[in-house]
Amino acid sequence: MDFVVVPVPVFPPGRCVGCHSSQGPLVDTLVEELVPTGRVYVCERCVGEMARLFGWSDPEAAALRDGELRAVREQVEEMRHVVDRVARVAKVSLEDARVLARSGAFEEE
Repeated sequence: MDFVVVPVPVFPPGRCVGCHSSQGPLVDTLVEELVPTGRVYVCERCVGEMARLFGWSDPEAAALRDGELRAVREQVEEMRHVVDRVARVAKVSLEDARVLARSGAFEEE
């Protein structure tokens, strides 16, 4: 099935099948069988609403979320490096504490 974007409706009924707007741009579905007097048109706003019903996102909102996701991933990677450094220091400190404990450094006199 092919669709065409048109600036204004050309054939009757000359309006969006969803909201009855005649403001373009509209998708001309090239379907005439469903409307006895002309073509089935869908306006940009109704196409967007239909897309949202299917779980699709507005491209600008998706790009914004992608940018936010990249930033969060960078922060997570940064935190992984910090955690790795802290773990190495903690491991050395724990080993030092064990050596000191075995040497009797913590025993009371």
